[in-house]
Amino acid sequence: MSKQVVERMVAHSRLSAGSSRRRGALLMSAASFALAISWPMSARAQSETALPSGGTVVGGTATIGLPSGAQLQIDQSSDRAIITWDSFDIGSGAQVSFVQPSASAIALNRVVGGSAPSQIAGQLNANGIVAVINSNGVMFAGTANVNVGGLIASAADVADEAFMSGGALSFTGSPSSISEIIVSAGANISIADEGLGLFFAPVVRNAGVISARLGQVTLASGTSATLDLDGTGFIEIGLGNESALVSNGGTINAGGGRIHMTAKAASAVIDQVVNTGILSVASATSDPDGAIILSAQSGNAVLGGSFDAGAAGSASVTAANEVKLESAVAATGDVSLTGRRISGAGDIDVTDGALALTLDVAGADTSGDGDFIGDALGVIGTVSGGTSLDLKAGTYAAGATIARDNVTIDGGGVATIIVPINGGQINGLNISGDGASVTGLTFTSELPEGVAAWDYAWGNSIPRGIAVLNGADGATISGNNITGVPTAFSSMGAVRAA
Repeated sequence: MSKQVVERMVAHSRLSAGSSRRRGALLMSAASFALAISWPMSARAQSETALPSGGTVVGGTATIGLPSGAQLQIDQSSDRAIITWDSFDIGSGAQVSFVQPSASAIALNRVVGGSAPSQIAGQLNANGIVAVINSNGVMFAGTANVNVGGLIASAADVADEAFMSGGALSFTGSPSSISEIIVSAGANISIADEGLGLFFAPVVRNAGVISARLGQVTLASGTSATLDLDGTGFIEIGLGNESALVSNGGTINAGGGRIHMTAKAASAVIDQVVNTGILSVASATSDPDGAIILSAQSGNAVLGGSFDAGAAGSASVTAANEVKLESAVAATGDVSLTGRRISGAGDIDVTDGALALTLDVAGADTSGDGDFIGDALGVIGTVSGGTSLDLKAGTYAAGATIARDNVTIDGGGVATIIVPINGGQINGLNISGDGASVTGLTFTSELPEGVAAWDYAWGNSIPRGIAVLNGADGATISGNNITGVPTAFSSMGAVRAA
């Protein structure tokens, strides 16, 4: 253990863990939850000169200097160091600097005193990676200005021995279910080129600006995870949180790198990944192949704002339940949306890329749950590279319309559309856009047992498997199975059937 000089500061205040932030507060709508990210009302007045206090080096080699005015410097000489603190707060007029042996060096700062989140409202500097671990959460005020080689803010802990042994970081422990990592509007977090930013807690919300050119920024919700520091910075969530939520209403820039937002709930109470802000991995470099990944591992993904992956990049959104476009989404690069359902009042416009939609209902009968196909087709805006809709195994309601141009629907031989036997003209699928392609679907009706389609008295019903409407050109109909419906398809436009 290194020799150290520790100055205990008494001018320190903390956030109240008031009852207003308990689990009931998580029941807000996704949109209001994403937008209402600001310095909490429960925050007590913090001294402008507040600095971390009660520091003790418990692993590696580092020296905690004496505060000079409102400045504190920590000199780290080992690649990894662990410092425990009674508090780790930085006032709006204060500055904390870590001087580290390399950009890959890590200083783990663990708060062991009190029951309040860490407040970072001032300047935090480091040439390497700084980790702030507080089981009660970490909050970056609108005045926060962070310039580091890498940043980890976590409510879950890391075992000392495992941390000092090197390699991946394993986050475990029992953070409070209301613990949050909050980056407030106005906060600026700048991470060095190819650096890593990880924000990990039961609830993670960003309304500020986070930048990591050619690096990786991850917002993740859960109680345990593994972070690879030597490779891509990939984080794998092992255990979910009871009420997991990750939201971005600010701006995250990782030009040429990766943005990963993921949540995993232990139950289905709340599990949402929400974006209403700006996510960008577009790069001016010669290799702008960044990736944006949003994953709600047991719940919903709620979308708005923009995704900019660049012409060579990609953005993927996966939800165990629903991908909901709550407002318009502007995207650049290839975009894929996957969920049990894809719906919403907004639509998605894609420039310099294609849009891939996948409905995966896990074999469930969706016919009684509404128009799954129609809802998915309804989110398609203007897409430069065309749109594909892949349907996994399930039974889907009839009547949807392909209204946009260059849309391909593929049922994979496992998706079935039920055409009603009464109620007027309800087609299995309508085509009004140009360049549509339909393949791999089964169209059938619920005829009485033993009655053939041609023998049934259809009355005023005029069922069709596929109807190509007047003015729709260049449709391709191939590889579909149409049974129990008297007409295979009706053409009022130019059709190519293979």
